[in-house]
Amino acid sequence: MLAVVGALGAPAAGAHVPDGLVPVYESITIEPTAGVPAEYRGGRYAGTLRITAADDGLAVVERTDLDGYLAGIREVPYSWPDEALAAQAVAARSYLASDLARGRSSSGRKYGFDICATTACQVYRGAGVAQEQDGDRWLAAVGRTAGEILVHDGEPARTYYHSTSGGSTAPVQDVWAGTTPVPYLVGAPSPGEPSPFTDWRVAVPADAFVRILAAAGIAVAGDLESVDVLPSEPGRGVWRARITAGGQSTVVDIADIRTAFNRRGGDIYPELLPARRPDGRRYPQSILSYRFDLALENPRAGVAPALRRRVPDDDLPPAASVVATGNGWGHHVGMSQYGALAMARAGSGYDDILAHYYGGLRPQADGGVLPDTVAVGLAWEQGEVRIDAPAARVVAGDEVLLGDPGRPWRFLFDGAGRVAVMPPLAQLLRLLDHWRPGPPALP
Repeated sequence: MLAVVGALGAPAAGAHVPDGLVPVYESITIEPTAGVPAEYRGGRYAGTLRITAADDGLAVVERTDLDGYLAGIREVPYSWPDEALAAQAVAARSYLASDLARGRSSSGRKYGFDICATTACQVYRGAGVAQEQDGDRWLAAVGRTAGEILVHDGEPARTYYHSTSGGSTAPVQDVWAGTTPVPYLVGAPSPGEPSPFTDWRVAVPADAFVRILAAAGIAVAGDLESVDVLPSEPGRGVWRARITAGGQSTVVDIADIRTAFNRRGGDIYPELLPARRPDGRRYPQSILSYRFDLALENPRAGVAPALRRRVPDDDLPPAASVVATGNGWGHHVGMSQYGALAMARAGSGYDDILAHYYGGLRPQADGGVLPDTVAVGLAWEQGEVRIDAPAARVVAGDEVLLGDPGRPWRFLFDGAGRVAVMPPLAQLLRLLDHWRPGPPALP
């Protein structure tokens, strides 16, 4: 339903809703026409886009057909060997089938999507794949494996995958605390991965280590004395770390340290994190894997921070630093993508690759568990959404909105659970004509 307001409620961060005649709606639907996808955040989407508002901002969801969703997966380079691409296609299809069988996540229920488009689910970029270099090779892999998934005990397998294992994948219960062991997620050797993330090293000053943990709610009081990793035997649960400071020791899951560094480290110390690789480029995350070693190096020999600011560094002992060293990038569960690449180059077929990483499971027909269409969550909690839809039908309720070719649509959160439309010129003129006062009544 259309409403027109003068001054809208407080929008989500980043949005600005000006005073004046601004139409607001319960939701907006964008239906691309003439084979021209809509563009949003660098992705191109040929399915129907729906913009809705919750209590915390706008959500953008695309509904697309199953093949369109799989074609838009952007998880590995499309130049990789055919067998590696086919293994990725089956893993992605199986992951989707498992997600749908488990039911929507809390975010999916709130915002109306089946699966998200980020690394939290599977990276999805929409209909632009066909225009990318070697995109036709990925489309061929999707078509070649059509309808194939991995199945365990009659249910779609939960086919987690990751970039690089660094030598061996891990049992699922060793990565996520409290996870029940899964027969096909038991870990497997993964030698010869041609990845730039096979080995990595990150060092930060000791006080930076303490501050990053504190920002994530992990309190460390007093001078840092030691940091030790408490590894578990394979299959025996997550690794933990013991942090000793001020004579007191704190034991935390090592994954919590990774989360603290990845969520807060770069914000607090952008000059340090993510650290630089040997080739000078930065790593994609501050801490790359869920299992790594930690060590406190060069503890300060009684040199106070105030003194360090007054004395040249060359005249002081090396500052204390915490060094993290690890292998691989990602959670280490299920298929290593660079491991699949190594196996494909060595002559393995995609079914053998999948069987190696998923406890012997091999592709089989999905048995009708996959739907015809998928709702993909592109974004949510947004204060503002800009969508370029040069050839599209834009609908609000039963009203078709008029746009301007070449100009993007701009939608804002109105702070009250509705979508405010900042009209393109044609729509604005139509609105002004609608509300233009008639001639004055005769006396």
